[in-house]
Formats: sequence, structure tokens, C-alpha cells
Amino acid sequence: MINWKNFISVLLLFSLTGCNLFPFPTDLLQKPSNNQGDAFRVFSSFIPRDYKMLVPQQSDYTGAINLVDLDQDSHPEIVGIVGAENGLGLLLIILHQKNRQWELATKITIPNHDRFHYLAFRDVAGDKRPEVIIGTTNASTADRDGEKYLSVFRIQTDYSYSLVLKQQYLYNVAIEDWTNDKRDEMLIFTKNKENQLIAQFIQCIQNCKQLDSYLFPTEFSSNSALFFDNVLQATTVNLKYHQKGVFVTLSAYDSHLYTTALVIENGRLKNLMAGKEAFTVQTFYRNSSLRMQTQDNNKDGIAEIKSNTSLPTDIQYDAYTFNGKMTIWYQLDKNNNLQPVKKIYTDEQQTFEFDIPPTWDQHIQLTELSPNQLQISYRNKAKKWIPLYTLHHIPINKWSDFQALMKKREESYTLLNKNQNKILVLSITKESSHIPEKYKANLQKWEKSITFLK
Repeated sequence: MINWKNFISVLLLFSLTGCNLFPFPTDLLQKPSNNQGDAFRVFSSFIPRDYKMLVPQQSDYTGAINLVDLDQDSHPEIVGIVGAENGLGLLLIILHQKNRQWELATKITIPNHDRFHYLAFRDVAGDKRPEVIIGTTNASTADRDGEKYLSVFRIQTDYSYSLVLKQQYLYNVAIEDWTNDKRDEMLIFTKNKENQLIAQFIQCIQNCKQLDSYLFPTEFSSNSALFFDNVLQATTVNLKYHQKGVFVTLSAYDSHLYTTALVIENGRLKNLMAGKEAFTVQTFYRNSSLRMQTQDNNKDGIAEIKSNTSLPTDIQYDAYTFNGKMTIWYQLDKNNNLQPVKKIYTDEQQTFEFDIPPTWDQHIQLTELSPNQLQISYRNKAKKWIPLYTLHHIPINKWSDFQALMKKREESYTLLNKNQNKILVLSITKESSHIPEKYKANLQKWEKSITFLK
């Protein structure tokens, strides 16, 4: 026989401790939280069977799911894209809060698409509510790699939606308030009907329209013609004081890569470097994992662009023995030419690097004497190369032998740096006292820059 008095006591105990003997399905959904981990777990429960979360390949939003206040009610929605595990098809899923529980707000089907490579939440309409901008690939096309599409979805406060833009593009889009009108505009990189590379300046207030376009040169003639076939990267930076622009990397012949700079002035697209020799700055190899990087090295409010693969053109070197890598940071000058502002020599095999002083020019030569020795020489007025310094990276167990050798040669040396395996030492030749002062001026600063790679 049931003891009702004890049974009621147990129910009261569970009630007071917050336990639920009979959970409803809604209790499996967590209450609203701005925590990314909580949002991930909530979103997972809404993924249809045979679908999986996808992370964009290129985006400022690197997570599989995102917390974004789409309707500006101070309560963020959870947004994510999932793809079919077998076959084609993508789903854009938006969750919202109702009665302190997460519910499905809307689900947008993107048929025939299998890859998700771009995501942004930007207010392109100027109504203070961000649109959802995604880049996907239509794998059902005849194109071997699939056609890439950029889609702009406008989400209403009742979570109904409209597709305001869908067009092909080349993986890259730059979104900013380019006209200072408190709404974002888009620079979309694509090809026209003649298969030529173009940049489109697009505004989407109610409907999307093209305000301007820029046709990239189909070839750039210097010593030879180079035909550009793709836009590989577009990075928005401060090109000049209080002027944003885009460094754009173009590819030619599948191996040569060149960088130019676009700005918008008076509502029109303008190439600051059009027709200039500096247009041929090689920034990275297509098959390399290195990507175009920009940063403000000298803290002057203007970005520099990093060249990862260029060998020095104003410093002599032996192409057959020069195994180091030269990294050069360029900045636009007042005449819109890219000028080198910082140079770094890196020997990844011997794990050290150093800055190239700005006073070094065509009168300085780098020569690898051996796998452990890098010689720096000066060309005098008689055009003869005079050794100045030799940079040695010496195994720890050879340190005493090196000291004995320097004593025998009567050469001075400076211990620069050391780690568990090697020592970096700079030996100074007797001839170094005869070089011009400008090459000595940065010697102390240069010595401090010689370090082991982390």
C-alpha cells in the first residue's frame, strides 16, 4: 500500500531542490546564455540527422556557431550553417529565445551547395540590423571546383527572410562603410561576361545595385606580359592617414602573384597603383600556406604589407648559396608607390633571423660561406667586396674550438645569443674599420636584432 504522506514529502523535496522527475522535451534545451560553449550545445540539438556543423574557410567569424543580435532586441540569436554528410545541401539555422527557451526561428535551405567559405553579419541596409552574408560553392555546376556564390539574406523581426543578392564571386569580398553614410557597402571580386577580373562596388539599401566597378588590367607589361586570372586575397587596411582601402592580390599563370591597392573616392573605385612598377610585388606563392599579411609595424596609422618570398633586389646575394628567406614590409608613399620600410633575413634551417638595416643598399652583400656562416661584405669605390662581419651559428660543443680559432686569427667577436643547442656569434674583420660611417651607424641596433626563432 502506498504511503501517501511519504510520497508527498518526496515530491516536495524534489521540488525544493529543483529536480524534475518527469522532464519535458523543452528541458533538454538550455536557457538563454551568451556563453559560446552553451550556445554550441544548444545548437547541436537542432542539427538534423545526417547533417554536420560547418566552419567558414575565410571569415572574421571562425566558430561553427555565432551569437548575433539580428533583430536588435538586446538578446542575441544563435546562427550556424550545417551541411549534408552525404550529398549536397546546406542549411542556415537561426535560433531565438522565447519564454526563456531556445526555439527554431528560421531555417534557410541552400540546395546543391556543398562548401561554406565566408560568413559576415553586416548592416548593409542602414537599419541597424545586420544582414547575414554567406559565401558557398555550388558543386553541381560543370566547373571542376564548383561556382562560388555570395548571398545576402535580410532577416525581418518576425524571422521571415528575403534573398536580396546572389551572385558569383571569387572567394573575396571587402565590407566597410566606404561612403561614411552609416551603412556598409561591399566590394565584390568576380569576373564579367568576358571572363575579365573586376571589382564591383555594391550598395544594398532596399535592393542591391552596383554603384561602380573597376576592371583589373588583363595584363601588366614590364619585361613580359602577365595575364591575371584570379583574385586570391583582399585585405581591408588603412592605406593612408584616415583612408581605408584594400590590398588585392592577383594571380597570373598559376604561380606569379602581384599586389595592388583599391580605394573609393567620391563614390568611385580607384586603383592607387595602376600602371606603376610597384604593381609587381610578389606577396606569396599560390601553393604556399603563407598568406598576405598586413600590420602597422611603425605605429604611424598606416598599414604595411608583408612580402614573404621576395629575395632582396637592393642587396647582392649569391643565388646558388643563399638559402635564407627575405621578408619585406612595404608601405604606400605619398606618390602611391610601395616602398620597403622593414626587411628581415630568416634562416629557418639554422633557426635565426635579423633585421636588414635601412642603410644597407647595393653596396652590401650577403654570402653563405658554409651552412653555419653568413658573411656580410661591403663594396668599396674600387668595386671590390670587403668582408666586414661574419655571423656564426655554432653548436654548443664547438664553442671552445671557435674561441681558439678567433684567438689564432686575432679577430674580435661578440656573443649575441644562445639557446640549448647553438650560440650566435658575430666576428668582426680588421677591414671593417675602413668602411663609411653610415654602415656602422646601425651596427649596435642590428646586433640586437639577431635572434633565434621562437
